[in-house]
Amino acid sequence: MVDAGSYVEVTLKTSNGSAVELEVDTVVGTDGIHSAVRQFLGVPFVGKVYPEDWSVAEIETSEWNMDAQARLYLKSDGITVFISTVFWRRSRH
Repeated sequence: MVDAGSYVEVTLKTSNGSAVELEVDTVVGTDGIHSAVRQFLGVPFVGKVYPEDWSVAEIETSEWNMDAQARLYLKSDGITVFISTVFWRRSRH
């Protein structure tokens, strides 16, 4: 990343290893404690580190209730949250 004043030059690595160079207005770091954006800016991590393991997955299913935005399951061994991206795509149109 290069801060060019009115924009930021970024180089992204694609899944096949090739590089894509972009000029963007804003860069947002959403990759947590090890954020390359935050480290580049010299901003310290302010937050909480959770000891639990977690995962994010994108799936498609015909079993989802199209009127539901999210489902929350509380179990003795953890919490599971499913969020419907179909609802968000549908509500933006």
